[in-house]
Amino acid sequence: PSCRSGWFRALPVPSNGRGKPLDLPEFESFWAQAAEMDVAVYIHPTGPADESGRSYEAEYDLVHNLGWPFETELALSRLVFSGIVERYPALKVVSHHLGGGLPFLWGRTSETYDPSQPKGIDRGLRPLPRPLFDYFSRFYYDTAIGGSAPAIRCAYEVFGADQLVFATDAPWGPGGGEVRLATYVKVIESLGLSEVDNKKIFEGNARRILKL
Repeated sequence: PSCRSGWFRALPVPSNGRGKPLDLPEFESFWAQAAEMDVAVYIHPTGPADESGRSYEAEYDLVHNLGWPFETELALSRLVFSGIVERYPALKVVSHHLGGGLPFLWGRTSETYDPSQPKGIDRGLRPLPRPLFDYFSRFYYDTAIGGSAPAIRCAYEVFGADQLVFATDAPWGPGGGEVRLATYVKVIESLGLSEVDNKKIFEGNARRILKL
């Protein structure tokens, strides 16, 4: 009962559940409950349960640097193509690191699944009743992307200010997160966005998502 009283705002989940994708039928009740309770679900990437499946990530910190963004893209894409996002339109999902690389890859994604394009490969997809962008633009994308203004600009151009949420990933990062706290605000400000859009990114969207 206390969770329904209004103080429960959000919860984090990993990009996979010990190797199980988040859209499996066994997790359906979770998404239904999150939508019913109107709480935000924050997806943070984690490595595959069995890293031997992608053993070439094991060295050079590639799991963290490249594998995690890939995990985020997989999780979001599966939520769309499995129909989870369609079945629960009130669902609020916040993805870490600007959705992995989805803004940068949006052209490729859109082209690949555009129903008007001739297909030489059967991708085994069930038709979605709305354009693909309608689903991916329901996600929120946080701006903790290593302080890259061009990357944030890309996400802004693709999904708009209404879907971006300021983040620093503190206390992780250099100096226990202090470096990011000191610099990431300036990264957003360097984009030269309108005052209205800056306010959305810095606080407005988070207030709306978390009902603050």
